[in-house]
Amino acid sequence: MKRIFMLWFCLLAVSASAQSSFSAAKNIDIYFSALKGLDLFYVDTVDFETLIQGSVDEMLQSLDPYTVRISENAADDFDFSTTGEYGGVGMLIRQRSHSVEVAEIYEGAPAQKAGINVGDQILLIDSINLQNKSVSDVSASLKGKIGTPVKVKILKYNSKDTANFTITRSKIHLPAVPYFGIVPNTKVGYISFTTFTSNCSNEVKQAAARLKEMGATSLLLDLRSNTGGLMDEAINIVGLFVPKGQNVVSIKGRAGKESKIKTSRQPIDVKIPLAVLINGMSASSSEIVAGALQDLDRAVIIGQKSFGKGLVQSVIPLPFNQRLKITTARYYTPSGRCVQAVNYANKKKPNNNPPPRTFKTAGGRLVYDAGGISPDIALPRAKYSALLQALVEKDVIYGFANRYYAARPADVNASAFALSDAEYQDFVSYTKTLNFSYQTLEEQKFNEFEKALSAAADSVPSAFRLAEIKDMLQKYKFNDLLVRRPEIQPFIEQEIISRYAFQWGRIQAMIKSDKEVEAAVKLL
Repeated sequence: MKRIFMLWFCLLAVSASAQSSFSAAKNIDIYFSALKGLDLFYVDTVDFETLIQGSVDEMLQSLDPYTVRISENAADDFDFSTTGEYGGVGMLIRQRSHSVEVAEIYEGAPAQKAGINVGDQILLIDSINLQNKSVSDVSASLKGKIGTPVKVKILKYNSKDTANFTITRSKIHLPAVPYFGIVPNTKVGYISFTTFTSNCSNEVKQAAARLKEMGATSLLLDLRSNTGGLMDEAINIVGLFVPKGQNVVSIKGRAGKESKIKTSRQPIDVKIPLAVLINGMSASSSEIVAGALQDLDRAVIIGQKSFGKGLVQSVIPLPFNQRLKITTARYYTPSGRCVQAVNYANKKKPNNNPPPRTFKTAGGRLVYDAGGISPDIALPRAKYSALLQALVEKDVIYGFANRYYAARPADVNASAFALSDAEYQDFVSYTKTLNFSYQTLEEQKFNEFEKALSAAADSVPSAFRLAEIKDMLQKYKFNDLLVRRPEIQPFIEQEIISRYAFQWGRIQAMIKSDKEVEAAVKLL
């Protein structure tokens, strides 16, 4: 009960400062009276921590998906999302049947220096058997205070050999700009930008400056699938390309008071041609950058309409090392657009979102608040064959890359690497050994056709004829691995290169076959 009354007084204080209405006071009284009744009279002992924190989480879910309680256990993950840093060994792990294996190694991290490779299976951490342990459990064991040791026992990939490592945890920093470079055979500087964490604007600044030194005469900023982060960093990034003192974003809270936020730093280049790539997963701070550069007629936006998150969150402390991330405002681009796609205040009402309104950019072009940033040049979303999707989802390409690296551990030239005809044929043979199966579009249509005919027995072809067609489709399916080589091979090469040149090499290989990058380069 002592814990209940401590929470009671904390909430009364919050309530008094934030909302003094009779309705709030009445319902808080009802809530705590119910808790008191449970504490005094319920037949079994009540776990109030689970009960109360669960009720808080349920309450927040009724508001919007971005207003959440951050538990003490989740604090490290939240800090990582804003800083891009944590204490650990520097590898991604994944579930594999009943074990956990290494899925990616970070370049220069303790795990890489120790000799751990992608595909290795983790057996023990500090003598704790990991059989049937979850990925989150294993990840928590690998993380820890910088400078502390962790003992790891590994089963090497495709081997019966085990190895023991004592690895000293270090500060792992995941760069917001995992790659930048000149697009081959052009003067276009490409910057891959994945997250808005602390100091990411300096990473973009350094990349842009280096690209200009390398001879870039235009820049392509790739914000695809960048889900956002720190708003201040978004403003700083816009400030790299527009004059100091330029309005970038306005925020409006519940009281309706508007605050205009302007760039405060000297730009690096206000004239270099600039394009920005976005897609349906570009959200929040990504939309601030894309929307501001579009409204100021500073960049051409290319791709698909962005996600549509125009809400601003702030973090306030809660008792016992917990936090509350709470939506406190909406943001608006320089033209006055709010890109928020869903009106959570009226989400239970049908058709609660008003029709798009028209706004004008600095140069007079029409833009719309259509729930996200609509690109100036719309590109169709990339579509992949059922075969390629299955090869990726069923880890065939992943497994072949592990096998390739295990047989050829020496470095390869990532910038010039390409599979030979013999190596691709080896991939085809490897795929057949796995009893790999998938359903082609033709097979899907045939199955639908067969079901439709089953209701009309007099018109159904003979069973022999149907079996003949199925056999023919199966033969064509295996031929697909050769027919679709131009689509499949780039993905194999990217996966293999990542074993040697890590994330940098993977992205460097990716832009060679990326149709959206190609379209942006043609424009620039």
